[in-house]
Parts: sequence; C-alpha cells; structure tokens
Amino acid sequence: MTRRRTAKPPLYPGKLNEPLGPSDEPISLPPGEFEWRPEFDERFELLFEHFSISNDDAERWKKLSLALAKNHVPGFQEKQPETRGRPSKWALTDEFVIWYEFDILVKKGKTERQAVRILTERHPDIKDSQSALLIRLKRFDKRLTAQTQQWWKHKRR
Repeated sequence: MTRRRTAKPPLYPGKLNEPLGPSDEPISLPPGEFEWRPEFDERFELLFEHFSISNDDAERWKKLSLALAKNHVPGFQEKQPETRGRPSKWALTDEFVIWYEFDILVKKGKTERQAVRILTERHPDIKDSQSALLIRLKRFDKRLTAQTQQWWKHKRR
C-alpha cells in the first residue's frame, strides 16, 4: 500500500519562497563570477530579518552563511541521538520513586522478589508483572549507577 505524500511546509516565508523570474540580460560572465541582480538586495535583507541578524552587525555575512549552512548542509547539522525501542510509559520521577522504595526494602532485609511483591501490593496502578517490574528496577539501578559515576568523574576534573 502506498502512502499519500504531503507537501512539506516552506522553509522560508513570502518572497524568499518565490523563485526569481528569468533575467533580461544575456549571461557573459567569466567562470566563477556571479551575476548580481537588484532583487538580491531585497532578498538578502529578508534573509537577515528571517534569521534575526541585525543590519548593524559587522559579522552579519558570516552569521548568515552559518545559519544557511546549518539549515541546508548536513556537515553543519547536529546529529540527533538515536533512541531505541518504544517510548517508556513511566516518567523518570515515577521510576525513581519506585526504585527508591525497592532499595529501602532490600536494605531492610527483604529479598528482591519479596520487595517487588510488596511494591505491586502497595501500588495497584503498576501494570507490569512482578518479574517485569524486577527487570525494570534492575535496569534503572544500572542506569542510575552509571550516570552517578559519570557525574562524579565530571565533578572531580
């Protein structure tokens, strides 16, 4: 089954999204030189305005070229972190609270399985099975330990 393609929203508003008409003058420039048209002045001003670059700024051309490169050149764009798997149903704070209760129960002498059973009785809104909850809590403990160690390394520098 093919999906219907939807039109992408324009990157730029107004005249910046409209192509220029054909030029009246024949092009007889040496290679590497650009033809300047009066319409370019107006469109450059619109570009500066679009990227919130002040006309008084001494580095406005540099800022404009960087803004355009970030929008269009992959080598200037930041790579988004890849997330694997489906999104978690639990908020990080909820997971921490359950893990903290679990940790206290284990430190008081309960086995991990006993602690999980107590947690599922205390919190009827937990939909995970006891074994799934135990796996979730162990994974959270590993993540928390790794992040804490990374934080301590950073603080010691």
